[in-house]
Formats: sequence, C-alpha cells, structure tokens
Amino acid sequence: MKERITLDGIWRGAFGPECNAPACFADTADMTEITSAVPGALETDLEKNGYLPELFFGDNILLAQQHETDHFCLSRTFAFAVKAGYTAFL
Repeated sequence: MKERITLDGIWRGAFGPECNAPACFADTADMTEITSAVPGALETDLEKNGYLPELFFGDNILLAQQHETDHFCLSRTFAFAVKAGYTAFL
C-alpha cells in the first residue's frame, strides 16, 4: 500500500539574483529569506512578504518583472516513517 503525503502548506523560501544550486537551504545565506506557500507563485509570495505591492492594482504586476531572473529555493521539513504493510516511495 501507499500513503500520500501532501506537500501543500507554508514553506521556507529564499530568492536572489545568484544561486550556486544549493544542495541544502543553509547554502542560501546570500539570498533573501521569505515564507512561501505551496501551491503558489514567487510573485504572490513576494507580495505577501512586502517585497511587491498589491499585484492586481494598476500596473503593479509589471514590478514583478524585476524578479523574473531571480533564483528561488524552497525548503520544508516533514515527518515520514514507513508503516507496517506500506512501501517507502518518494
């Protein structure tokens, strides 16, 4: 049997102009950390964290263009244990 673990929820996010493909979130020290929603989008996360104004007011959506080439990393810890009769599959 298989059990599905949802990844929806609040994640730890980081964004910035450069990223050396971090193997772990600790390698994002030179990036700006924000809270992120999954499912979601970088633009709405930037709005919720105060880095962009209300996106759907006037021409504000155009301000998101300055982040189009940013790198974005997500991290979240969740509990996982194989239960009797189940198969571990990630």
